[in-house]
Amino acid sequence: MQRRRSIDLPALASPAFAVVSLAAATIVLKLPTLNTPAYWDEMGWLRQAAWLSEGSMRRAIPGFRGAAEFWGHPPGLHVILATLGKIFGVSVSSAHALIALFSAVGVCSTFLLARYWHDTPTGWLAALFLLLSPVYLAQSGMFLADLPVAALGALATYFVVKDRYIAYVACASCMVLLKETAIALVVALLLYRFVVLSPFRQARLRDVARYGVPLAVIGAFILLQKATTGRFFFIYDFDVELVRPGPAVVWHQFGLITRWIFIDQFRFIFTALIALNLLVNAKARRRELWLFALVVMLSGYSFSILYFLPRYLLPVMPLFYILAASSILDLAREPRRQLVAACLAMGLVISSLISQPLNANGETSLRYLDIVAMHEAAINRVAREHPDAKVLTTWPHSEELMRPVLGYVQRPIAAKGFLAESDLSAADMILVSHPATGSEVRLRELAQSNGWRLIQRQKNETAWIELYSRRDQSLPPASQ
Repeated sequence: MQRRRSIDLPALASPAFAVVSLAAATIVLKLPTLNTPAYWDEMGWLRQAAWLSEGSMRRAIPGFRGAAEFWGHPPGLHVILATLGKIFGVSVSSAHALIALFSAVGVCSTFLLARYWHDTPTGWLAALFLLLSPVYLAQSGMFLADLPVAALGALATYFVVKDRYIAYVACASCMVLLKETAIALVVALLLYRFVVLSPFRQARLRDVARYGVPLAVIGAFILLQKATTGRFFFIYDFDVELVRPGPAVVWHQFGLITRWIFIDQFRFIFTALIALNLLVNAKARRRELWLFALVVMLSGYSFSILYFLPRYLLPVMPLFYILAASSILDLAREPRRQLVAACLAMGLVISSLISQPLNANGETSLRYLDIVAMHEAAINRVAREHPDAKVLTTWPHSEELMRPVLGYVQRPIAAKGFLAESDLSAADMILVSHPATGSEVRLRELAQSNGWRLIQRQKNETAWIELYSRRDQSLPPASQ
């Protein structure tokens, strides 16, 4: 394979040096967030892992626990943390350390894949783009399965293109047991290997079956879950609209997915460079583009008819940033211009990282830390001054106040989720914030109209939090 002239930096040429350096950089970047309290959906995942660690590990198997205990997801990530918890205990720090390790795997795998397809400078650039992208860096500090799936997806891809069958089966089998969304990645890899790399008519059925082992693994889990619970997957103990049919909804979701893959967080600049490179450089139209297209379609646009969150698109990101890095170096052509272009691109990525607005619940960038800090400040005041108060609140505070494992309190504080106006009569304090689950505005209005005293308020762009106490009675005295 003929390769372009590239930046000549001997100190960075060693793959071992690159892998160790990138892994260390990833871990160092996430050290400040190891003890950050759990936030939003990761609260459920962490609670489930702690529950598993406290008892028999066989409860991870469908039929040995309540049907909705893991919401129908494969319990692979819970099992890993619960196993570590048997030794070290389950905590936010151990959970976040585990995800940081997965993040490092994803960054290093992106380097190895880009280096194999292109060269070492492309590997460095693609890996750094991924690491410093706002959504990836934010999710590197959250105990959720989407980033581990993306990380193992990049590693499994590397094993497939390198013909390392045993490593691929082990990696992809672990991946599908983390979350069912990984099935799409395995299917994309099978299509790439047996339709793009070698035409299907030339592939033996036995070879296809061998590489399909991970699908048999997740298939066995899904069938066992169906046999013991009556449901294949998506087993929730709360209301959620998972399938969203209808042309208008599908078109809207399609637009959101397109924005998140190709436009948001400054990716529109990389998309333009990729398109330009494909237009002017015939050598850039490589077979790997088919894999990118397959992953985009199966792991991306499949959510056009399903419940969608931006973090679900993380498996697309390693391949996107490999394309972006190779396009930048291809277009720059000469080593000096490549160095300048790489530095400008890194400046763009860093600028994207530090300039994100606070959107939705903030989990697509490091801005979620601002909301966590607001929650901590309010809960610390309750715990410090009136730990025996009865707090009326909404989710997620109902979880934050009552579960020490989430990192907000050292011992549970009595909390009740708001359901009706009559709940105010038994409460000593009201804690309400946005973003929440939808009833926060009503609870806030009731606190104000019933004469409750606002004792703490914080606001940060679209996010706010308020703590109220009664005017007509004393709170329980602070514990000594």
